[in-house]
Amino acid sequence: MTTTPPAAFGVGSATARPGEITYGDLPVLDLPSGGQERLPVIIAQGRADGPTLWLTANIHGAELTGLPVIHRLLTADLAAQLRGTIIALPSLNPAGLRTADRLPYYSHTDPNRLWPTRHPERAADAPPPSPYEQIVERVFAQFARRADFVIDLHNAAIRTLPFTIVDRVLYRGEGDRARAVALGERLSGLASAFGLSVVREAVAERYVTQVLHRSVTGSIVNVLGVPAITVELGMTGAVDPGAVEAGIAGVHNALRWAGMLPGDPAPITACPIVDPGYATKRDDTARARVAGIVTQELQPGAPFSAGQTLATSVDLWGRPLPDSAIVAPADGWLIGWSNGLAKYAGQVVAALAVRDDAPLVAAYPGE
Repeated sequence: MTTTPPAAFGVGSATARPGEITYGDLPVLDLPSGGQERLPVIIAQGRADGPTLWLTANIHGAELTGLPVIHRLLTADLAAQLRGTIIALPSLNPAGLRTADRLPYYSHTDPNRLWPTRHPERAADAPPPSPYEQIVERVFAQFARRADFVIDLHNAAIRTLPFTIVDRVLYRGEGDRARAVALGERLSGLASAFGLSVVREAVAERYVTQVLHRSVTGSIVNVLGVPAITVELGMTGAVDPGAVEAGIAGVHNALRWAGMLPGDPAPITACPIVDPGYATKRDDTARARVAGIVTQELQPGAPFSAGQTLATSVDLWGRPLPDSAIVAPADGWLIGWSNGLAKYAGQVVAALAVRDDAPLVAAYPGE
């Protein structure tokens, strides 16, 4: 049996070579002090043709685990077994990485809410793109050239389980619905194959209101029509070795699912996996009822029922505060606790995965 050799191509200064790992960078922004902001590029290309996976990480500068996942994953042994190509950008936000900050120092907007939308929002007389929007334009053009699926690596908070987020798939008119349904099935297949607990994004209206359709993966799914998942690998600001192992195992599973590596996806054993038996969505309604010190009642991964108390609050002396019980809005499970214990009334105290009865695929709100 003969195999078709992969086509030669490059990303920035990195040029793919069959059976090898190659390195380079992609210029994305001119700096006022001279020089350019450049994103690191790593390409692992197999000796046989196949799909192209993009691996991205560190769009929030203090979310670090994706870097060692990519560094440890891309080896000469992997390239020798691979069908197709992996293109990795270990940091989408070098400015934030340098300062250990969520945002790049030249932007005041979440860089994961600036990616293209199918509904252009920039008027003809609008100001020019912001610095990070200029980066987005250059990176997104690369995705559009060559991408069969994308995995974007993130971190959540100190006490959270690793999990996978699935974006809503939006369509425009009944003529577009069949395409969106097929994309939703492939997207769900990728998320399931990765092997972590799976949580959907908010329902369509809230998904758009919160600008989640303009995240890296939301944009790739809903503009390019390419399966893309966000993987949250535990704590931010530091690296959990177990989360690294889970991330590497999950990417290997995705490569097997796509036919880029031999074999079938394997269970992840480096962290707990939660499957409540029904679809869930992310929920941020677990908020402090009163100002005080939060007392956490459950461990990450624990199931809960609608109305169950998740946490209460005490004062600084440890005395219970009246009317402070924070209860579950629906059946589900605890993804994890937000950083810190001292909370003002209304602040989020936990990330929840709650039962989701809405369709993954939905009409674009308002259409």
